[in-house]
Amino acid sequence: MEYARQFASFRTPRGGKKGFFVHVGPRHSLTGASADHQIFVRPGDEVLVALGLLRALLEEPGALSSQQAKVLADCMAAYPLRRGSALSGVDQDVIRKISRRFAQAARPLAIAS
Repeated sequence: MEYARQFASFRTPRGGKKGFFVHVGPRHSLTGASADHQIFVRPGDEVLVALGLLRALLEEPGALSSQQAKVLADCMAAYPLRRGSALSGVDQDVIRKISRRFAQAARPLAIAS
């Protein structure tokens, strides 16, 4: 019940905005049906989309503090966006669009299943 209450709170609009929620996974699900955006990938490719989102956040001006960007850039050096996009089959523009929404959201959430 506590998770359901927290999720309901997350989805309740505050200041004209509600929490932004993305579901990444290989199939249709009730979780995905509740999401603002669904990305379908092969089983196991969820991590490639996550890496792509992190890479795109690095490219989004103002999305991260300079310290966060430095740490993330060091970790992400081997994962260019085009590589994750090609391997996962998710278009780079979709990944960038979602990363922009994450950067703008007060409480973004991504769930992979």
